[in-house]
Amino acid sequence: MGNAQARQFAGPRATETFVHGGAPAGSGESVEDQVRAAYGQIHRALTEERQSLPSVIREIVFFRDIAKDLDPYLEARLEVLQRLGLSNAYQPVSTFIQQPPLEDHARFEILLTAVTPHPSTEAKVWDAQEAAMGAQPLCLRGSCAGSEARVILLGGEKHLFAGNMYGEPGDAYDEALSMFRGAREMLRREGLDFTSVARTWIYFRHMWRDYAGFNRARRDFFREAGVGVRPASTGINGSPFPPECNLCMGLHAVESPGAPPFEIMTTPTLNEAWEYGSDFSRGLRVVDANKTTLYVSGTASINEQGETVHIDDFEGQVERTLLNISELLDHQGASLDDIVSAISYVKRRRDAPKFFEVLSRKSFGGFPNATVEAGVCRENLLVEIEVTALLPR
Repeated sequence: MGNAQARQFAGPRATETFVHGGAPAGSGESVEDQVRAAYGQIHRALTEERQSLPSVIREIVFFRDIAKDLDPYLEARLEVLQRLGLSNAYQPVSTFIQQPPLEDHARFEILLTAVTPHPSTEAKVWDAQEAAMGAQPLCLRGSCAGSEARVILLGGEKHLFAGNMYGEPGDAYDEALSMFRGAREMLRREGLDFTSVARTWIYFRHMWRDYAGFNRARRDFFREAGVGVRPASTGINGSPFPPECNLCMGLHAVESPGAPPFEIMTTPTLNEAWEYGSDFSRGLRVVDANKTTLYVSGTASINEQGETVHIDDFEGQVERTLLNISELLDHQGASLDDIVSAISYVKRRRDAPKFFEVLSRKSFGGFPNATVEAGVCRENLLVEIEVTALLPR
C-alpha cells in the first residue's frame, strides 16, 4: 500500500471525506510501527483535504489477527494522537473485525469517514446514550471500550452511526435477535427506531453455519419492528473481537424532516434478496439535506434468478459482480465515477493478483477501497464488493 487514498464530497451543509489507509511496505513488521506509519499518512491525507482527525465520525479497522494485535494497535494509536495533541478529540465510532488485508505485509487496514459541517450550518455531535440489553459491547478486557455510537445533527437532520454492537451469546437465531433488539433500544434512546436504519454491516465468525439462523431472526425482528423498507446490508465472514460472540453489527440511521428519505435500488440483472430469504435491499437511495447517498449492499456474482453464476471462475465472478454494481448505480443516474468508498471481500488470498488485474481493466478504482480476505455467504461465491456513491441532492 502506498499513500492513504482519499475521496471528498462537498455538499451545501458539510464536506464529507472518505479515506483508506494502512502501513506502506517497509514501514516495519510490528503493529506499533505500522500504526505510526498508517495514522501519519491518514493525518496528512486529511490535512491535504483541509480536514482533520477530530472530524472522523466512523472507522472500520480490518485486522489480520485481532486477538493478538488489537491492544497494541489501540496503545500505539493513542501514542500517535497524543503526539498530535488529539488524544481527546479523535472519537469515531469504531468497528474492529478480523478480516486479513490482501497486502501480505499489512497487519491491518483502515477505512474511515470524516464529516465537517460548514460554518453556516447549525451542527452538533454527541455520543449516543449507552445502549441497553444485548447491544452493550462485551469488553471483557476493556479493549473495545469507548464510544460505540455517535450522533451528528446537521441543520436539524439526525444521523446516527454505531459499531461493535453485539448480542447475548447463544445460537445464531437468539444471538442475532438480541443484537437487533439491543440496537433498537439504543436507537429509541436517541429518538429513532429501526425503520430509520439505512445501512447495516453484519459480521459472522461462522458464516456458513449461522447464516440461516441469522436470516430467520432478522426476518422475525423486521416484522416485530415494523420495518418495511429493508436496509442495504453486507453480511460477511469476519471474526469479532470478543471470543464469546459470533456476530457483530454496525449501522447508519437517518432521521430527515419531511418525506421518508429512502428508496430501494433495483436492476434487471438482480432479483430481490428477500425472495430467497435474506432480508436486505440490493441498494438504498438515501436523500438528506447535504447529498444523495447510494448504498450498494454487498454484491456478488448472482443473476436475476438469485443463482450463483460463473461457479469456479474467479475472473467471471468479479466481472459479474462489477456488472451488478454498475447496473444498480446506472439506474440511479450514477456511475463508478461517483463512488467514494468501497470494501472488497476476496475468499481466497491466492486470487488477489487476478482480482486487482480485473479491477484495473474495468476501471474500478481511484477511490478508497479496503481489500480483505473473507468468506462470502455461499460457499460457491468467491468475491463480494460493497460501494457507497454520492450524488448532489
